[in-house]
Amino acid sequence: MRINEWKREDDDLSIGRDTLSLLRREMIIYVAHIKTNVIRALIFPFILIIIFSNLGSNSAVGITTAVVNYANNPASASFLSSLQSQNTLQITSVTDLSQAMSMLKSGSADLVVVILPTFPRTDGSNPSVQIYHSNSNLAGTAGGISIIEQAAAKYGADPSSATGDPQAASHVAQLVGSNLAYGFQISYKTFLIGGLIAMVAAFGAIFGGGATLISDRQLGNLKAFLITPVSKNAIILSKILYGTIVSVIGGMLALGLGIAMGGTMAMGIAGLPYILVLVTLISIGFSSFTVVLASRVKNIEAYQIFAQVIVMPLWFLSGAFFPVSSMPAWMQPISVVDPMTYATTGIRYVMLSGYYPLQAFGTDILALLLFFALGFGLSFILFKMRID
Repeated sequence: MRINEWKREDDDLSIGRDTLSLLRREMIIYVAHIKTNVIRALIFPFILIIIFSNLGSNSAVGITTAVVNYANNPASASFLSSLQSQNTLQITSVTDLSQAMSMLKSGSADLVVVILPTFPRTDGSNPSVQIYHSNSNLAGTAGGISIIEQAAAKYGADPSSATGDPQAASHVAQLVGSNLAYGFQISYKTFLIGGLIAMVAAFGAIFGGGATLISDRQLGNLKAFLITPVSKNAIILSKILYGTIVSVIGGMLALGLGIAMGGTMAMGIAGLPYILVLVTLISIGFSSFTVVLASRVKNIEAYQIFAQVIVMPLWFLSGAFFPVSSMPAWMQPISVVDPMTYATTGIRYVMLSGYYPLQAFGTDILALLLFFALGFGLSFILFKMRID
């Protein structure tokens, strides 16, 4: 029994040494082409930030709105009905302010509308409608507030002149109060950068372990490794670790580029560990799946086509350009099973809200761990079955 334990320990040490040796080889090659690798990691996000950073700041689509009706009178019922008729607002009625603010804090609501018992009366200093908002949905928060103000304008002012008549506008200002509850920056650029960081990490995995596995096969290096005492486990681990390192480096470079181009991180330097954990987990998952793909595909061109066909839809479905709530209804359930959604959402909590709810953090980490475990397990099983 003791001899078997020694043998297992020796095997584990051997796998560890082989993995580090193979990883060192990969990193030497990476450093030798460092300029190309850095440019490849930055060129796509740079172009997208330049082109798209000014989009979406004034559009109102799919604004999730929690409404608390404390008035419960005919006027408030009419006002609520007018809000529900707005296709751009997704209305959820809740019983109290505490529940509504919890939704706002967790990110399940973009706006909270509180209809106070005095509605529609106002004394000029105490509005009878209070709006609380965050900036998690930067594509529509401002537009949503404008829609609510226009709906409230008819209670004592001509709705058609609410935005043009100074007297009507003054009435709306007295009737409706707006308060920033969570979030610090109204910047679509920062919103976009959150999605780009996850994208760069995923594409880093494509050009990482999986691509080098195919290159080694084409050059004959893989066959040389397989006829030596090097364990297949060590080969798999070195490829996954290399892909993960390349992806994390790319993600951090994208973060630095985004901040340099005007993005912000509301949580400050304290948010960096959160982003690092999220990027690492998504990188391990995608690096594992690229090894699975590379063990099936022998041509580098076919590998890159298949990899991008898989990654690009996942990236778009994660809400990279616009909030998931603004997507067509049939797309939204798909985003729930998209691992990039959880990485993108988590990064945006750090960069936009400055607050990462514990429940949301736990959900994001659990989803990414499941993705990582699935990819990691499949890579070991399928690599050994098909590699040559």
